[in-house]
Amino acid sequence: MKSMTGYGKAKYINENYEIEIEIKSVNNRFLDYKFYSPREINYLEMALKEKLNKKIKRGKVEVRINLSDKRLPEIVLNKEKLEIYWNIFKEAKEFLRIKTEPSLEKLLEEYEIIQLKENDGDNKELEKIIFELFEEALENHQKMALNEGKSMKNSIAESISKIRAALEVIKKESPKHKEQSYENLKKRINELLSEELGEDDYKRLMLEAAIYIDKMDVNEEIIR
Repeated sequence: MKSMTGYGKAKYINENYEIEIEIKSVNNRFLDYKFYSPREINYLEMALKEKLNKKIKRGKVEVRINLSDKRLPEIVLNKEKLEIYWNIFKEAKEFLRIKTEPSLEKLLEEYEIIQLKENDGDNKELEKIIFELFEEALENHQKMALNEGKSMKNSIAESISKIRAALEVIKKESPKHKEQSYENLKKRINELLSEELGEDDYKRLMLEAAIYIDKMDVNEEIIR
């Protein structure tokens, strides 16, 4: 027996990455996912859902992936663009017949001559880490779900045991109670019969007696 409620967490840290994955679930009639992850790894969502589908069949599942990329971006000089702008400035200088030299610092700041290259060459390494970490978080989630399920099973078994014990007491005491109720009813009927009753009163008395006797029978409730 496995509970729909569970929580699992896994963390990974090295010189390049710091990654934390959390998986938590609560009761829900159907299977419902919510993923919260950085944009650069959104494409992994479908593959991660397939892994979840193998382990989780019902519940509201929330997955959070926190990723910190500690690698420094590569700085690239766009030589072609630098040459084009430099020549334009020189041409403008000659056209205007001024002695002012083009500002190299201005060029580098304003015209995207220096560019930051994204660290996208090591995606395979990052994917491998995320998949392994996800498996670890999912395994921890399943362990908790199983423990919750065992606890629920034990609680249900304990409740069933108490109900059975109570039923035995009811079965034992029911005949005594029924007999006592019957005697009380008989006494009350005799009291009423000692009075002069009309036909309508007599019919009403018989109806109420039948209802009362029916209520005294607890066999149906015991079976339930």
